[in-house]
Amino acid sequence: MKTLLKYALILISIWALFELNSGSLFTDIKGIFTDGPKKAINVSRYTDTVPGDYLQLLHLKQEDCVYTKTSKFYLENTVVSNLRNPISYFVYNRKYYLQIYSLSNFFTLPVDHTVKELYMSSNNFGHWSTLDDESAVSYAYPIVLPRKFTSINLKLLGKNNRIMLKNDSVAYYYSMFQKFSIQYHGQDIDELHGESKDNNLFYADLLPIEILFLKRNHNLYLLTMSVYIDGQNTPYAPGMLYKLIRNK
Repeated sequence: MKTLLKYALILISIWALFELNSGSLFTDIKGIFTDGPKKAINVSRYTDTVPGDYLQLLHLKQEDCVYTKTSKFYLENTVVSNLRNPISYFVYNRKYYLQIYSLSNFFTLPVDHTVKELYMSSNNFGHWSTLDDESAVSYAYPIVLPRKFTSINLKLLGKNNRIMLKNDSVAYYYSMFQKFSIQYHGQDIDELHGESKDNNLFYADLLPIEILFLKRNHNLYLLTMSVYIDGQNTPYAPGMLYKLIRNK
């Protein structure tokens, strides 16, 4: 029995040595104790259903989001993924494009202390991203497993950057922007990256965008609103997004 145990320990030692040399064992062990982003297989699908809490934010019912010739608000689609919460895309007044995404399903921190704004160029989102390309703005989300966060960096490259409102439940921004990103503190990959489809725009032609972090019922939501198709010729009045979600 002792001989068998001895041989077993020798075999385990040889296997461990091989794995360490190849780096795979070290990578596996490191992955257990770190919260860094990890590549994963993304399985997603489109649906014409809006999550109930997203509807509540907009004071809508499911039937209000169906496209008709006279509908003021309609759903483009909702992306449901095995990696992240649903992302819903809406068109408002045929001119504006709105996204809703739940960053966290259990969030208790004050929003004004969590979100930090930096007016500079946003990071490159790399090659593991899934794109939403329906509007004048291109959006990208990384294909990684969910990550924990205690603070968020909002990076904006543009002009006329404004903090519209900031308190323990809201962080609300407006910008004539070229690029922006949402990045968790200590991470090197964006949670969301957005930019104008025309990368050669000058400041005079930048696109308007509103970005809203909203805490409701212990969830933290991220909402963005910009122009839909004809970016340069669509008027935009700062404050439109907040009017849509504020309690009536």
